Amino acid sequence: MTLWLPFYFYTEIGRMLPFFNLALVIFIPAIAVMIYLAITQTKDDLYGEDMKQLFITIGLALGLLALTVQTSTIFNNGAPFDLFFRQKSGMTLALIASWFIFGFCIVLWPLRLHNSFRLAGAIIIIISLIKAIYYPVIYSSEFGAVIPVINIPTAIFIAMIAGLSILMLRRFPNEWLWNGDFFPMHMWAILLIGFGFYTMNVEVASVFGKFHSGTDSGIFSFYTHGRLSQQLAYSISWLLYAIGLLVIGIRWEIIQVRWVALSLFVITALKVFIKDLWSLGQLYRVFSFIGLAITLIFVSFIYQRYLGGKKSK
Repeated sequence: MTLWLPFYFYTEIGRMLPFFNLALVIFIPAIAVMIYLAITQTKDDLYGEDMKQLFITIGLALGLLALTVQTSTIFNNGAPFDLFFRQKSGMTLALIASWFIFGFCIVLWPLRLHNSFRLAGAIIIIISLIKAIYYPVIYSSEFGAVIPVINIPTAIFIAMIAGLSILMLRRFPNEWLWNGDFFPMHMWAILLIGFGFYTMNVEVASVFGKFHSGTDSGIFSFYTHGRLSQQLAYSISWLLYAIGLLVIGIRWEIIQVRWVALSLFVITALKVFIKDLWSLGQLYRVFSFIGLAITLIFVSFIYQRYLGGKKSK
């Protein structure tokens, strides 16, 4: 009934005061009871371990829902409670940050937990990443109105990248594992590379696509609207990102990262040849050809210098 409560009284929650409200009076005792019941279960009790996992599951679900409800009373005050839709920009940002922290804490919880709880924490982190990805697109007016790079959404994105880096690099005694050769660190690496690349493109679009007159002024969009500066900024940032991945792949001898870097090099080169160069004047086009050629020769030299004749791991 407590889990069902916010969805039934969604209008009343919108009118509640932050922190001092009836929802906390209901949620806090329920969570406390779940904690107490989980602690008191012993292995000697019949089904004691199973009941302990059940109480932990209910407690975590109540905790996440209570966090979401209180976030709604602060950042979505006056509007009906909704878990996915009808949310203000601040509410979405707060959910992105709070859900990521909640999942992060579950995954790195120092005490022994069942693997399913670590997996649940990873799913919550992935949900927060998905919300972060669609935030600049759905709230294009709000995101287009902030100062590029120096703003709260960017700070949250950078903090999430730092959190994914910690999850990828840190090993802990009670870490959850999958069967087979695919480990959690591989999943965190994939999410880190993908979300880092997305964040970089968001910042490029915010910087180079913001200060232009026209009907799209103040509206965030990945589309360049014919702006050559934004097209070239995409290409240069992709090239730098690929170089960074290549350095990481060579330094730590991770062949998968090197393949991602080389694939991004190929995609960037195709974009430059097919799209960017033909938008430039003849003289600039010659210099761009020379610059791209020098960059590719440099990458080839680095690759051969450090990996030539060396067996990949």
